[in-house]
Parts: sequence; C-alpha cells; structure tokens
Amino acid sequence: MGDWTGTVPTFTVERARASKLQTLADIDTALTGAWTSYTPTLTNLTVASGTMAAAYRRLDNTLDVRFRFVYGVGSAVGTNPTVSLPSGLAFVAGAYGDSVFQVGHIMLTDSGTANRSGFITANTTSSIFNLWSMDVNGALVSISSTVPWTWTTNDVIAFTVQGVELA
Repeated sequence: MGDWTGTVPTFTVERARASKLQTLADIDTALTGAWTSYTPTLTNLTVASGTMAAAYRRLDNTLDVRFRFVYGVGSAVGTNPTVSLPSGLAFVAGAYGDSVFQVGHIMLTDSGTANRSGFITANTTSSIFNLWSMDVNGALVSISSTVPWTWTTNDVIAFTVQGVELA
C-alpha cells in the first residue's frame, strides 16, 4: 500500500445562531407545551347544561385542535354542526386543492352503549370544522339530531385535528 495523495476535505462549521435556537425552542414548546383553551363559535350545536372543552396549540403555520362536547339537559345537536377555529386564525384557501378537506377524526359516543367514528373537514371559505359521521354501512353522513342516533344526556362528540395549515 502506498501513501495517500488526495486532497484533505474541508468543512464549513456553522455557528449556532440565536434565531435557530429560538425556533428549536418554539418547536419544543409547541410539541410539549400546554394547550391553550378557547371558546369556539358553535353552529347547530347547543351546550346548555352539557359541557364543552376546546384547546389548540400552534406552531408557525400549523395548528392542532382538540374538542369535546358532552350532551346535557337542554343541549341540542342540529343538522351539519360546525366548530370555529380559534379567533383570528384562518385556513389556507385551497391548500389541498379544494375548499373542503379532511383534517381530523371524530369519535361519537352514545352514552357508552355505542361508538361511531367519522371525519372532520376544514371549510377554508368560512374557517370552520364540519363534523361527519360514518353510518352503519360505512358511508359518510351529516350529523343531525337523529344521526347517528337521537342525542341524549352524556352522549359525546370528541375530535382531534393535527397539523392543519393556516394562512
């Protein structure tokens, strides 16, 4: 074996910058930090003596949301219920080539006797989440006062949305 005669490679060492460290800190906070509670505007969904909890966390232009509604005396579920984004936030119009796109999953519970899953869609025109259920045949249907069942005390609507793109 002979002596090596190649060129010794050089490397550029980039110094850590405060702005990059701040971004990493922001990411850490967004992924591990506390959620921020908010009160969404509800359409065709009345809380009355039931309960509702909503929270979000934001990382730059992406948003995670969680929502839980428990039906109580005087509560109501109407046709095509919707839940708004936190105040001041808006979806990117046409981010997924459409004005309505799936962004999350929903779990519907009939007082602990039955569960039904479904989807959350984001309406980029009005910055709301639409709530959809799967019927017994697996078809996507609009939630209403009688779909997927007649709502009663302690029935639950719960959903999560992760990584939706914001304007």
